Amino acid sequence: MMPIFVAVDHFVTNVVGIHVAQPGTRFEALKPISQGARSTIARGPKG
Repeated sequence: MMPIFVAVDHFVTNVVGIHVAQPGTRFEALKPISQGARSTIARGPKG
């Protein structure tokens, strides 16, 4: 059994990051948030 961590943007209901990790620590839970922030910054500002 492996923990799955998912970060969801509740404004538009999009999955912004997903991460599966064996240890399932609090540090592993931050990985999807990091992925979402990185993809949002890479897209740049709207407009």
